[in-house]
Amino acid sequence: YCPVHVAWGPEKLSGSIFGLVAPTVGRYRGAGRWNEFEIRCEGPRVEVALNGTRILSSDVSQVPALQDRPRRGHLGLQNHGVELEMRHIRIKPLKRP
Repeated sequence: YCPVHVAWGPEKLSGSIFGLVAPTVGRYRGAGRWNEFEIRCEGPRVEVALNGTRILSSDVSQVPALQDRPRRGHLGLQNHGVELEMRHIRIKPLKRP
């Protein structure tokens, strides 16, 4: 991790629900290397895999700041003022039984 980001705290690292839920393990490859995220949101469950490892699994209905947030809507991607490149962004609807 970037030393600046480590100083922010674990709930603000790659793969977190920013500022609220920290990843359980770090798998960030570092600047200058591609990192692959898979994010699955189904009902109140949010799961994040980073570079093939599940790093976050949370029931957002148990996180007070997220309890009343909509379960549908826009997707936002962010950075923190540093150079950033993204590629192969895919959004797939979940298959319903």
